[in-house]
Amino acid sequence: MFLEESLWIFENIKKLETGKKIIDFGSGDFDYRVKKQPYIENMYKRVQNELGLEITSVDIQDSEGVDVVCDITEENTFSEEKKNGYGVVLACNILEHVVYKRFEIVLKNIYEVLEQGGYCIVTVPYNIGIHLSPIDNGFRPTCEELTSLMKLLFEKVVVEEIECSHYREPYLSHPELLPKPVVTCGVFRKRR
Repeated sequence: MFLEESLWIFENIKKLETGKKIIDFGSGDFDYRVKKQPYIENMYKRVQNELGLEITSVDIQDSEGVDVVCDITEENTFSEEKKNGYGVVLACNILEHVVYKRFEIVLKNIYEVLEQGGYCIVTVPYNIGIHLSPIDNGFRPTCEELTSLMKLLFEKVVVEEIECSHYREPYLSHPELLPKPVVTCGVFRKRR
């Protein structure tokens, strides 16, 4: 995640009329959110302190700072008490790490945990190179392609491309080495 992306997410969460609970699919662990990309943890704190919303972190790896350990690419991943229990799902920079034939399952899992009328915030790289974690399927959608993927279960609220700044060396010191990263970001509402 990029700094500008985290700010975009926060600003869009502020606009939503939703329940008090957010679930973050593919959140990474505490160490990742604090040391490698501290603006993620800063966004978490702002959501909790300024908006009074609770965030549940989900990741496939059992590590410090992960509340729910599961594989969101598997069917029937969430227990009945988790279904329809969240106002917002964050699905940030995960779809490029999902095998294409599992997209439908991931979208169903997002749909199932959302309360009626809840929102899904999706971000996906647009012009960023392959980054294995553990795989990268090459999914780099335009705004139209992301909207098309989501349309069966969700209605579009807003989708846009966000230009970001580099956060790693040598690009931080020499931004001219690569074009500025662009991320496709969208807010979608669960269809009734």
